[in-house]
Amino acid sequence: MSLQKDKSLKRLNILVASAWTGGHIYPGICILEALKEYVQELNAIFVTNKKGPAIHIIKKHGYKPVFIDIDGPLKWLLFFKMFCLLKKNSPDIILGLGGFLSAAACIVGKLKGIPVLAHEQNLVPGRANRVLYRLFILDKLFISFKETKKIINGDRCFYSGNPVRKEFFQIKEKNNPEFTILVIGGSQGSVAVNSVFLQALEFLLEKGIKPNVIHQTGDIDFERVKNKYKEIDIKAQVFSFADNMPELLCKADLVISRAGASSIFELAAAGKASILIPYPFATDNHQEKNALMLERVGGAVVIPQSQFTPEKLAMFIKVFMNRPELLHMLGHNARRLANPDSARIIAEHIIMRLKQNETS
Repeated sequence: MSLQKDKSLKRLNILVASAWTGGHIYPGICILEALKEYVQELNAIFVTNKKGPAIHIIKKHGYKPVFIDIDGPLKWLLFFKMFCLLKKNSPDIILGLGGFLSAAACIVGKLKGIPVLAHEQNLVPGRANRVLYRLFILDKLFISFKETKKIINGDRCFYSGNPVRKEFFQIKEKNNPEFTILVIGGSQGSVAVNSVFLQALEFLLEKGIKPNVIHQTGDIDFERVKNKYKEIDIKAQVFSFADNMPELLCKADLVISRAGASSIFELAAAGKASILIPYPFATDNHQEKNALMLERVGGAVVIPQSQFTPEKLAMFIKVFMNRPELLHMLGHNARRLANPDSARIIAEHIIMRLKQNETS
């Protein structure tokens, strides 16, 4: 399916509901940006939790955030708040991107007769999307991995890939000869990844190996990691959170990262070699399953956290520093997982659905 970008649709009111992490927020931003190519006026409301980087990311891209935070025994009041929000704003369509807020928006939207679409980032769909799909609450479920079709099938399940900002596809070959490692633990950071990497770095320093480092630590671990670099006398670029990831990836030879779906697809789009350490307590172990798909196409090395030791990490880093052809091969293979048209595909389905409603 390919629509002409004629902007024949005058106005689109869309409500996007998402969990608060960057991995959920950024795909939504990509889809909204793609929709602007097809409508004269896009009125988007982004519903999420007031946590982490959500406020910063949504406002930076010029969208209207609505924050709903209800925890504990009052959590079910969320459905009442969502009903009021939908009544007040009258969206033409609901787009769910994962999390409890997303599920609530989809359910209330369906009860109000609003078209409901959702995107699933992970290889194994989350429980909410599985239930919503089976109960026919979702009119369409977009999936990031083709293999997900084997798990959840039907004519309402459609492969789109995972939307990634276009800047990741525009990253050029690094021209700085100094070997640079980028360490990222997702938008929240990872204390476990930070600690093992710092210990591995000390092993390398003992052998006279001193790579450049760019390190996104997360808020909790920022001060500890920054002070450790001062202690071992390494001038590293250290951030608690970085929203300029395409710029940082441009400088990196090797990426050490958790294995959230967005991180995996950003690495694939950028064509960067990576060592992935899946978060072992993720629901349905989805990070490991996602990571193994990138490893299967020859685009990454996956180390379970139970086997993630400073000695092993230092060994891999040393090998990659001495074998640039391996880095190139991993980066080249990683691109097989990326789909630059993901956001456009979802946007076109949204426009087609609305045009069908207009003619029916």
